[in-house]
Amino acid sequence: MIVATGIMDGYTSPIEDSLLENGMFSIDKYSTFVSAFVLGGMFSSTIGGLISEWLGIKTSLIFTSQLATFGAILLVIGNDSVSMTIGRLLVGFYAGMSMSWAIVYNSEIATDSVKKLYGAILAISLRIGAIISYSLGLWISYRWLAVLYMLMIVFITLNFVFLPETPRWLRNKGWDDRANQAREYFYDLYQENTSDEVNTKMSSDSSLENVNVSFSQKISSYFVWPVLRPLLVCCTIQIFKASSGQEYLLPYSAHTLESSISFNPKIAGLLFAVPELIGGILFLWVIQRISWKKLLLVTTIFQISSNGLLSLTIYLSTDKFHCSNTHISQETTICQILEFAPLIFVAMYAFTYTFGWGSIGWWLMGEILHPHYNRVSAGIVTLILFSIAYLNTQICPIVEEHFGSYTVFFINAIVCLIGFILQRFY
Repeated sequence: MIVATGIMDGYTSPIEDSLLENGMFSIDKYSTFVSAFVLGGMFSSTIGGLISEWLGIKTSLIFTSQLATFGAILLVIGNDSVSMTIGRLLVGFYAGMSMSWAIVYNSEIATDSVKKLYGAILAISLRIGAIISYSLGLWISYRWLAVLYMLMIVFITLNFVFLPETPRWLRNKGWDDRANQAREYFYDLYQENTSDEVNTKMSSDSSLENVNVSFSQKISSYFVWPVLRPLLVCCTIQIFKASSGQEYLLPYSAHTLESSISFNPKIAGLLFAVPELIGGILFLWVIQRISWKKLLLVTTIFQISSNGLLSLTIYLSTDKFHCSNTHISQETTICQILEFAPLIFVAMYAFTYTFGWGSIGWWLMGEILHPHYNRVSAGIVTLILFSIAYLNTQICPIVEEHFGSYTVFFINAIVCLIGFILQRFY
């Protein structure tokens, strides 16, 4: 499911030239087409938690997968920008829900040891999907990429038909027999937990119900500390994660590659996705050995450095040494260095993104969100992520047009620095 989302996340990078060249899209319409995926995820996140609490994750995913399938069909058969943009909006709608629901589903059925790995697995799955999209996009048309996505969604839906709903949700609905059957189905995951841990996961905490405390103390004990504080931490990390530059770095790296005669601009996505995949795999190993707070501090330093160095090299190449002049750039060693240095910094950013913000943000959602409010909480966190990402797709091009691309990366570095300072309060 997340691999399929990754395919659609990276869908627009390798197909840009073909869509612009066939006259189906103007540059402005293509920008709308790209941001429609994030916009759809933003819309779905607002209602995803409520829908899953009402219908259950299994039923909700089966229903919304039909929308994703219809969206993929529009991408396959669409012959105009409107139908294809609607199709991308629908697959984005499914992506926003499926990402939060995948975390919630895992957190409600898995043991603590499995949950701790899932944040990295989610990030790795997204990158695998993006790599598939970037790689195949070099050889097949955008219509066949959409066919691949559609087949994966159909396969996922058929699998979910045979999976039970989570025991916690079934028990909350009063279906104890079905909850016990579901628990037996997930026995391999539950067997590592003690019975007390399982009961805690399936029942509400009532340890303070009979204690003589004030109303404000009850609110603090029941809601503020166990519910709002984890939600605030997750939202804060997602804000800085989405504001650190990912939505802008990929198109920038494509532009940089296009300006270099030594590289094919279509491999820009691979330049970005492969380091991200390596970072996610390394996170999977490291998070079991050191504190997530220490890891976040270290990787944020590299995020600040990569954005800051990108800003500096772009400023030097365009304003100081005027390397945009092709004759100068070919003759000056400094310009040649400044031409390729940003690609190194892009790769450094991509690696530390999934080694830090990218994986930790998802990992914490399954780790610290309150189990009885995790569906609504996950929807709020995902809404924050998609909303900031969408704003980036709209604001960054405006800032670049008026102040230059180095200003965008300088702002990203400042945002990462603010996130670094605030981490001491997590």
